Amino acid sequence: MAFQVGLILSGNLSFLNWLTIVPILACFDDGLLRRMLPRPLVAMSERAAATVRDVWRSFEFNVQPGLALEGLFVRLRRELGGTLSP
Repeated sequence: MAFQVGLILSGNLSFLNWLTIVPILACFDDGLLRRMLPRPLVAMSERAAATVRDVWRSFEFNVQPGLALEGLFVRLRRELGGTLSP
């Protein structure tokens, strides 16, 4: 990963290196990320995860998937105080 960061800083095919690093982040343990990331970010992500669970439980399965996702994003934006970009 340090090699990828070096390539990003040099500007050589930076976008492709970001595409390599982002999936790697999903491989880290949640407990490790909670200890490494700032507390406000961790608290916001836990609120978002709770909101997602509540919203998906409340939707009936006859709703179109696009409409369900739109409702989820609207509720997340409202509950997180507009911190999500469109």
